[in-house]
Amino acid sequence: MTFPRTLFLLALVSAAMLAGCGGGSSKTATPTSNAGVSPTAAAHTVVEATGQATTELQPTATAAAKDPCSYATVAEVQTTTGKTVTGTPTKVNDFVCSYLTSDSGTVNIGVASPLTKSVWEGQVKAAFNGTPASISGLGDEAFAIYFGVAVFKGSTSISVEVSPSSTQTGGDAAIALAKLVLARI
Repeated sequence: MTFPRTLFLLALVSAAMLAGCGGGSSKTATPTSNAGVSPTAAAHTVVEATGQATTELQPTATAAAKDPCSYATVAEVQTTTGKTVTGTPTKVNDFVCSYLTSDSGTVNIGVASPLTKSVWEGQVKAAFNGTPASISGLGDEAFAIYFGVAVFKGSTSISVEVSPSSTQTGGDAAIALAKLVLARI
């Protein structure tokens, strides 16, 4: 039953990565000069339906310069979550690492960068059809998501899911693991 939750994490990270590439007819994205932008990001001028143009950073396929499984060791995942990890972590894609647990669950860590805060907020709110519960003291902004947390710090999106969990938000275990990952960004 962890498959839908893994899909949610993948959808959240993927949606954040692709936010400027769609969105219907209200926005038009065109590449702009990447001067002063990390080589792992593409700058796009986004023209709103109102005619106002803004520039947003969107991560490219190489945005995760670091292996997503390098942000936490198996021992750290076990210590922060209280779960027993079985086997080795699986790099799902360039942005997500999954740890299988002995209770038939998973611990997923997703990291995407660079993103703008407005793109990140929009994707989190869209995934919840509104604004999820805020979590204070975690990154620049953080929300409780299904079985975990979504955190924004600087220009980086971090998602941590712990399932199954005694709470729908993953509780303290997801927050503790997110803090560990934040310290390594």
